[in-house]
Amino acid sequence: MECYSGIEVHDFITAVLPTDDGISSVNDDPMSTEGCSAPAAATVSPMALSTAGVTSNTTTATATSVADSSAAPAPSRPDANQMDLASLFECPVCTDFALPPILQCQSGHIVCATCRAKLSSCPTCRGTLENIRNLALEKLAASVLFPCKYSVTGCTGTFHHSAKAEHEAVCEYR
Repeated sequence: MECYSGIEVHDFITAVLPTDDGISSVNDDPMSTEGCSAPAAATVSPMALSTAGVTSNTTTATATSVADSSAAPAPSRPDANQMDLASLFECPVCTDFALPPILQCQSGHIVCATCRAKLSSCPTCRGTLENIRNLALEKLAASVLFPCKYSVTGCTGTFHHSAKAEHEAVCEYR
């Protein structure tokens, strides 16, 4: 057992952080020096501290997620962070989203596939439009939920880029 200023790290953690039953069973006195020979540097991983004491909450959340997964997936509502990320994909010409495969100009500006077919130069910098893929944005697109293009008429759904076009073809707000 490692010690820090005369306190065993394990005893300190179990005395400070709650256990599943709420009772510290190792040592009732968190300042006890029993079992320590000399002060030494303590090493406790930040992950251990951040996850200790929340095991029961994690189990509950997992059980809830499993129970909910049997139901048909409903479109989720966008939050501020998702909307900020989705705005990175906004086409400067039509304000729709550029979805994978995402091509960029030499300066890194993107446009959606529909507008790209109609353009001869980048609308932002007037540089040439080459077939340079933006792999970083493509990877990011895999974890972003995009709002339906009919959100202005009332659709509140957000979708993975691969399901967005399918939804928009049958959206009740189109």
